[in-house]
Amino acid sequence: MPLDLTEPYGPLIRAEYALAVTLANCTEFQEITGAADADEALESIYFEKLPPPADLSEYTLSELQGYRPFALITPIEHETRRVGSPGSWDDSGALMVQIERDVPELLSDDDAAAMMEFKGILGRILRYRYHDDAKRGFIDLCEVEEGDSPGYILANSVNIPAMPERSDYKHRTKMGDYIVGGFIVEWGVR
Repeated sequence: MPLDLTEPYGPLIRAEYALAVTLANCTEFQEITGAADADEALESIYFEKLPPPADLSEYTLSELQGYRPFALITPIEHETRRVGSPGSWDDSGALMVQIERDVPELLSDDDAAAMMEFKGILGRILRYRYHDDAKRGFIDLCEVEEGDSPGYILANSVNIPAMPERSDYKHRTKMGDYIVGGFIVEWGVR
């Protein structure tokens, strides 16, 4: 559910929500979630963790598959730094985005192909413009002029700290066959 940003939430939550808005406007994220638009894609983005399981103890396989694909946004760090004269402070920080998606049945027997397909999705979420000027990825959206940015995060760095991972086959009957991967976004004055 969108936050009412007229409330005094502060810079950290504003940054998390701006990151969610930016991700929801990525063409590839809308496509993999089956969303018709950014508002619908926002419904597949969660802060910190998924909603609690129905029985409040453990997710069922169908619950997890019902959420996928989804993104989790988690704060890593936040800093407020004085810039210039007293009373002039700027905020910055780093946020992690993790995207989790079921492995398509067609690729379930081919680990390498499943990973390549997911890395292609992640790459298009980050930078779609290499392939199609009409579609936008995260970095493309962050390149908008500050005054033209409709609530997008003003990122200054994007890093993929580790390559995506596929679920352990021993746990697939309980958790499903999925791949998770993501990126870190640094925002603000660094």
